[in-house]
Amino acid sequence: MDKLASVWSFLAVVVIAWITQRIILSDEKRKKVDETKLSIYISWMPFFAESYARCLEPNGKPFDRHEFIRKKTEILGISQIMGPGEAMGAFLTFCDLAKKGIQRNPSFHGKTFHESFAALNYYLCCEIHGKRTKNTT
Repeated sequence: MDKLASVWSFLAVVVIAWITQRIILSDEKRKKVDETKLSIYISWMPFFAESYARCLEPNGKPFDRHEFIRKKTEILGISQIMGPGEAMGAFLTFCDLAKKGIQRNPSFHGKTFHESFAALNYYLCCEIHGKRTKNTT
């Protein structure tokens, strides 16, 4: 009977070790994805800042429509893959308002633009910190 108990004890240890290993691997994978998301989201900030600054303080540099659309499409594509879904709508609103502001469209409204930037950052921050988002509109 002692040999049977020893076998079961050994098997229990092996199973517990296997479960623990799976949990650790899963946690490491999630952590790596979170770090990648953070890095990607932070890399978008220069585009957001440039768009924001050019709306409010033009620097005389001509608007490069092609570059703006390319960067917008890049960010939108990545956010479709990685999320968060709420940020996609906020990002599109931000880009539409930024384009109006850069082109000096009379319908541009600075307060609405600032609110769209704040909403976009809110959704990205919620994703980075694992918080549940609330409706910001």
